[in-house]
Amino acid sequence: MAMTLVIGGTGNVGQVVVPGLLAAGQQVRVLTRDPTSEVARSQAEAGAAMVHGDLDDGASLDAALDGVDKVLVITTPTPQQKEQALAVIEAVKRSAPDAHFVRLSAMAPEPELDFELGRQHHEIDQAIKSSGLRWTILRPTFFMQNLIGAAGGVIADGNLYQPFKDGILPMIDIRDTADSFVAVLTGDGHEGKTYKLTGKEAIGMDRVAQALSKATGNHVTYVAVPTEAAEQSFIEAGYPEWVAHAFCELFEGFANNGLTRVSDGVEQLTDHSPRTVDDFATDFGEFFQAS
Repeated sequence: MAMTLVIGGTGNVGQVVVPGLLAAGQQVRVLTRDPTSEVARSQAEAGAAMVHGDLDDGASLDAALDGVDKVLVITTPTPQQKEQALAVIEAVKRSAPDAHFVRLSAMAPEPELDFELGRQHHEIDQAIKSSGLRWTILRPTFFMQNLIGAAGGVIADGNLYQPFKDGILPMIDIRDTADSFVAVLTGDGHEGKTYKLTGKEAIGMDRVAQALSKATGNHVTYVAVPTEAAEQSFIEAGYPEWVAHAFCELFEGFANNGLTRVSDGVEQLTDHSPRTVDDFATDFGEFFQAS
């Protein structure tokens, strides 16, 4: 049975992908800096093998890659993201050169290279394509689950505070992204391909507020906030300044309708259509209600 190493398996996307791979009968190994974390313990109990390692430690990467047939790489948006991703590519070339390299990239507003995170992902993707490895790249857009970060305002005063102006974008449910990864990692014919992943339609935050209102039974109103105010609130919440600025660069691009095209990537890879914002609101509405 093939062994899949998941790098970033305890993060927001990885912790949805790992159970999907296990349910599909795959052998799964998860690289983590903290095997004692709640998510890591839960994955171990479900049958995943946890290995201690760090993207800045080449020796730990080599050890984790021993005997691996497939590698899913999910990196964190930081100033070091490109260097860490390149280190993984080199480690795979050294220790598992025949492995299928699958990467979580991202769709950024156009023009992509005007955004720090867009440039990072573009350069990493180009490095993978020229690496000589067997590769597949998945590029999702903005995750619906990111909206949970705004739940405090909805609970406090019924307002969904977001820096998107009147922009629309085809946001995607993380579960559809995870389903797409499972399909690639358990299927054939995906090597050398890049898949763009979006939701079914491009929508604005007024539409999100409407879905949350219906799901929670409470009236929710979208309130557009300036990008600068959003960036400051990220910093006050403890995000590093680089991350806060990079995120808000993207938000400004989305707000100006820099990414409105809908793709059929989810349908190509899975046996279902993408979940709608109503599906998301129904399934996650409890996060937007006082306990």
